[in-house]
Amino acid sequence: MKFLLPVCLLIAALLLVVSCSASTGEEGPRGQQGVAGEQGAQGDRGPAGATGPQGEQSEQGKTGGTGATGATGAVGPGGSPGPAGSQGAQGSQGETGASGESGATGATGTAGAHGEQGSAGEAGAQGAQGETGATGETGATGSAGADGAAGPSGSAAYRAIPALNTISTLDSDGSVGHYTSVTIGADGLGLISYHDSTNGDLKVAHCSNAACTTAIKTTLDSDWHVGGDTSITSGADGLGLISYYDIGNSALKVAHCSNVECTEATKTTLDSEGNVGASTSITIGADGLGLVSYHDDSNLGLKVAHCSNVECTEATKTTLDSDGNAGYYTSITIGADGLGLISYTDHSNFTSALKVAHCSNAACTTATKTTVDSDWGTGYYTSITIGTDGLGLISYADLPNSGGILANFYLKVLHCENAFCSPHFRRR
Repeated sequence: MKFLLPVCLLIAALLLVVSCSASTGEEGPRGQQGVAGEQGAQGDRGPAGATGPQGEQSEQGKTGGTGATGATGAVGPGGSPGPAGSQGAQGSQGETGASGESGATGATGTAGAHGEQGSAGEAGAQGAQGETGATGETGATGSAGADGAAGPSGSAAYRAIPALNTISTLDSDGSVGHYTSVTIGADGLGLISYHDSTNGDLKVAHCSNAACTTAIKTTLDSDWHVGGDTSITSGADGLGLISYYDIGNSALKVAHCSNVECTEATKTTLDSEGNVGASTSITIGADGLGLVSYHDDSNLGLKVAHCSNVECTEATKTTLDSDGNAGYYTSITIGADGLGLISYTDHSNFTSALKVAHCSNAACTTATKTTVDSDWGTGYYTSITIGTDGLGLISYADLPNSGGILANFYLKVLHCENAFCSPHFRRR
């Protein structure tokens, strides 16, 4: 038994050599497999033999042809599966840690009872839209608000002076051109009122260009003898408004132009109480309505008419100064305070003086009156405007007394020191 293993190994080596060198023969029929014998007990392992020297490698033989494949043998029955091993015992579970204590829960408030919701009513059908009502009449104009403080003076504007002045004769039909007054209309062109002495009419010329080299001339009023002492301004509606003296009826009249060219007009007699209307002057107040100053020769006073509408078909008339013989050569403007300021001549006591009336309200129903120049023989042909400083500037003629002999007129100018044009006025 001890030497059986080496012998078997040697026989196997010899068989291997013989099989490699010999050609493969035909495979014989496969015999039935014998019953496997019982495996004997394994003997003790002998000591390993010494390794022999490696033999020379012989030349590789030619590959033999492939033999025919033999028939597949029958599959042997499968062996029965072995019994499953027993499952090992499960290890014991560790102990669960103790839980912390829960905080106390606050008491829940009692819920109020919920009222039942009413069912929504059905929407009613939309009624038919009523007809638009008629537009109501325009309300009366409210009283003028308090005047704001005067703004700062603007910078002076400079106009280019033409190399040659343009002089044009607009009307030479008879004796015309007395008592002229000019303004600029809404179209930017000149509008001139004047008296036609030949026919005793009021006429108007509307300039056709800026230089007024030609004009459209219209006789506005030819009712007997009219058109004395004309004064013209441009109204709030952009149309001309003219005040003038109706010489034949000794009355104050006003013409409101119906168009920019003033080819037609609405004419109204504003004051016919006595002999009134000479020395007229007209302006537009802060309320957009005309304000007219004029002389009342019957009562020797200064009067003012405040128009009640843009056309000046009606007016409120007030006597402002009846002390002596006042109201000649009137001129009216609107001050920086929005109130009327009037310059005029007082011929009392066989002399003359320059006076100023500052209206106390838009209608000029009362006024502050001041004598601003009382030199003998002064205050003729007055004209007043407002300067860039917001104060009145008055030009007038002075007839000085030189040893009882009348001399030529001098031109004088007065600059007001306040809105009232009164040297004695002090603000409180």
